[in-house]
Parts: sequence; C-alpha cells; structure tokens
Amino acid sequence: MNRIDSIVELLKGADTVLDIGTDHGLVLIEAIQKAYIKKGIGSDINQAPLNETQKHLTELGLTDKITLIQSDGFENIKAAYDVVVITGMGYKMMKQILSKPHQTPNYYVFSPHHELEELRAYLSNHGYEIIDEELVYEKKPYVLLKVIKRFKQLTQEEIVLGPILKTKKAAIPYYESKLNQKLSYVNHLDIVERKRVEKEINFYKDAIRNLSQA
Repeated sequence: MNRIDSIVELLKGADTVLDIGTDHGLVLIEAIQKAYIKKGIGSDINQAPLNETQKHLTELGLTDKITLIQSDGFENIKAAYDVVVITGMGYKMMKQILSKPHQTPNYYVFSPHHELEELRAYLSNHGYEIIDEELVYEKKPYVLLKVIKRFKQLTQEEIVLGPILKTKKAAIPYYESKLNQKLSYVNHLDIVERKRVEKEINFYKDAIRNLSQA
C-alpha cells in the first residue's frame, strides 16, 4: 500500500475525520469512497488547494460528505470530529498545531515528513501515547503513528526506535538504513555528539538482532 492508502486504513470505523493540511483531500475522499468513515472535514491554511478540491468534490458528488474549511490548524474548526489526521508536514509545524487548544479526538494519525524522533519526544512529554506505528515505503520510508491523549513516558530507546515499531519485523530494513546512515558520519562528530549517536547506533543494532531472532 502507498502512504495515502495506509493512512486511510487507520481511519476505518471512524465517524467524522478532521484532516488538517488536507491539500487536495485525497485521504478523506478515499476514506469516504471506501465507506470507512461517515463524514470528513478538510482544512488547509491556503485557500487555493481547497478551491480545487471543492471542484473535485462536486464532480464526485461528495459535497454533502466532506466540508472544506480554510484554517490555521484547529483555529476555525467548530464542528465535532472523532479522529484527527495531521500528515505531510514537518515536526515543528505539527507541534505548533497540537499546542493550540482543541477538542480531543478518540485518536490522532500523524506522519511527519521529517524529525520523527523529535515528534515522539514531544508526544511523550505532553501527555500522548503512541498505540500503533506503521512503516510505509513511497520513494522513502514514512512512519505512521496512531496516538491517543493519554500520558505514556517513552524511554530514549523508544523515542529512537518507536515503542511499537521496534516489535515489528518489517522495521528491520528501515533500521538497517538508519544504522548505516549514522555509521557513515559518527566518527566526524565532536565527543558529546558522538556519544549520543553511538548510543543510537547500539539501539539499532540491538533491535535488528532481536527482530532477526524473533
């Protein structure tokens, strides 16, 4: 499955999904067409993609199922929802969105384009729990996080590897790639940074070994 399909699978059984940064509404459209969800709310900070998406919804006959709202994160969202999707952006923007007051959904689906470890650390420190992780390859690897609002402190190893991903054999090639990346530059770092990266290297080595033997 590609990244969009994988996100959609995580929405199965939801009632109303809020997709922040919806862009062209692909996640909501597919989820509605598969009858995985009943309604969708697509928001984007820019009006232009929403205008194009609105035309597409009209062509598909989905204007009664998906509502589009120009909004900076949760700012203009007044309608109720039970799942929130935030994907296709970096950690810093996701952090900014989550830090604003909002109705807590049954669960969130996150997929940062970069700084995944920073996102895991933020969630750990701000009362969120990662209850599932899925690895998807689409030109590059993406990790999808299913998250609820419940305090669960992560260890440093879990922040690096993922608390759920580290239990899945499918993560082995991903971990091998991350390990090789870190091995390629660790010797060029200063002492303090080198110690940190060497610790991460050991996390990856241990995870690869444990998963291979499982």
